[in-house]
Amino acid sequence: MHKADPTTWPKGVRQIAIGEMDLLGVDRNGVLYWDGHPVVVRKGVTLSFWQGLATLLIVIFTAIGGIGAATQGWVAAHQWSCQIKWTSWKCPLPPPPPPAPPIQTPLFLQRGELN
Repeated sequence: MHKADPTTWPKGVRQIAIGEMDLLGVDRNGVLYWDGHPVVVRKGVTLSFWQGLATLLIVIFTAIGGIGAATQGWVAAHQWSCQIKWTSWKCPLPPPPPPAPPIQTPLFLQRGELN
């Protein structure tokens, strides 16, 4: 069991006396009351201006990075599906075949030596 050490408490905080125990109460929902007023415990996060700005920038750049990664993945998947012919939607046309080599006339036909 934990034993309280009042020497470590902030200045002005004291122990509850036995005679003050009747000031403490609880309702049906488990809300704690002191002298008829609810005991409110708040643990909120408060950021300074610079911390808030840094958080906002991190969120923005993370979103941009996520959009870029998703776009890159979509482009790679589309290119791959075009290569294996799963889709033809907006696929690039295949390159044209190389031109045929020029036909060379044999030298003996150029001189008329066939006869």
